[in-house]
Amino acid sequence: MLREQAHLDHERRTIRIHIHFPVDRPTQSVHRQFMHTLTVYLPDTVYSTAELEAKQRNLDVSTLCSGLLSDHFLRGFTAIKQPEFQSKGIPGQTAPEWQLLTAFNVAQEFRGFPHRSVEFAQAFVDEVLKIPRITAYKKGSEIGFDPNFVYIEALLSKGSRSGIRVSFFGRPEHFKNPPAVLKMGRPPSYSRAVIESKAELDAILPLIRQSYELRFGNSRR
Repeated sequence: MLREQAHLDHERRTIRIHIHFPVDRPTQSVHRQFMHTLTVYLPDTVYSTAELEAKQRNLDVSTLCSGLLSDHFLRGFTAIKQPEFQSKGIPGQTAPEWQLLTAFNVAQEFRGFPHRSVEFAQAFVDEVLKIPRITAYKKGSEIGFDPNFVYIEALLSKGSRSGIRVSFFGRPEHFKNPPAVLKMGRPPSYSRAVIESKAELDAILPLIRQSYELRFGNSRR
């Protein structure tokens, strides 16, 4: 649970925020999300600015700071290493060391997964990439996006299950008409949904744009 404690000294107020971050630890067929706790101290002037922005987005300060910090550090996973290649006419020239995926082929990246899981994941990815200046990348069993506001935690494959588990920035109550499948996520600034039917997929896809608006407002238009 996120908690805030205000500490007063002679010159400034400092805010202690306990923030949970996801850490991947592989299990049999999916990666489970474990959390670390980080304590952050904010000067009074910084907190006031964060508080104002949080109010504009209808969030609390802890949720906003958790999302911003998670987004900042998850960006380190958005690059995909490319092998060196020889360019015709320019011996020894190599491709840029890091390149981003601007499209994503789920079937190619997740071979052997159930057809429904692949189909649902591709539909989710395609919907996210309709938003300008978004890139997709694979990280273990996840499909992430840069900038970060939604991600696919896993393609379901255990036993006879098929579908996807996804997360959105924003708590369930922050969304307009959230479907019943949307639950509190981890960290608490995110919501989570397990999608195992076409009806659930159709109900969840409109939340992608809403999550983007919650995360960025009009700042990236």
